Amino acid sequence: MLGINTADGGRLAVAGFLLFAGCAERSPSQFAALAEEPLQAGVGLGQLKLMQTTLGSFTRKFGLAESVVTTDETSARIDFVKEGLTFLFGGDPACAQALSERMSSASEPPDINAFLLQNPGCETMLLESIAAYIPEQNEPLYEGETLEGVGLNAAREMAERAYRATQDAVNALERGTPLPEQPPQAPDELRYPGLRIYLGRDPDGREVVRKLEVIPREY
Repeated sequence: MLGINTADGGRLAVAGFLLFAGCAERSPSQFAALAEEPLQAGVGLGQLKLMQTTLGSFTRKFGLAESVVTTDETSARIDFVKEGLTFLFGGDPACAQALSERMSSASEPPDINAFLLQNPGCETMLLESIAAYIPEQNEPLYEGETLEGVGLNAAREMAERAYRATQDAVNALERGTPLPEQPPQAPDELRYPGLRIYLGRDPDGREVVRKLEVIPREY
């Protein structure tokens, strides 16, 4: 059994498998084409669009041999810990439950494509979030930025300044109408429509962006 603490304090638990193998040298990543694509708030990363990309199309395009898969009641999270990329798919709770049971009972890491062949209705689970983060032991694969120019390792002040300008522009378009009230933000988290920015300290003690996550704007 494997659990993962999410950045907002929640926990994905039900079941999980470590599907990656150790490697002295980092081999070329299957996600290399996405490494410099912009992370678009509420939209996605490159050709991977939120609420459009299905679990079936994702697993056929990208191998899961170096990933951690976990499930909860309604979703499946696929975490590529070497690259620092996480993809969350949501949908029918029965699919998440069936995948959890498959992982719990398997004597070896499960083949998710085989699972989807046996449960074709689960192919339509939709991509609900994409996160790029700084791994503990590797350099992050993602070298791109948000449309506002914020990337991993950007200083907190830079991130706040970039999105303050965006909010000011929205206010101007709304002719002074205030933005909808946002929930209180944790000290290490910045929340904007369709985007979450998680902060931490770099080796020099500076407060920098450690993780960028795009989500649907209505979430």
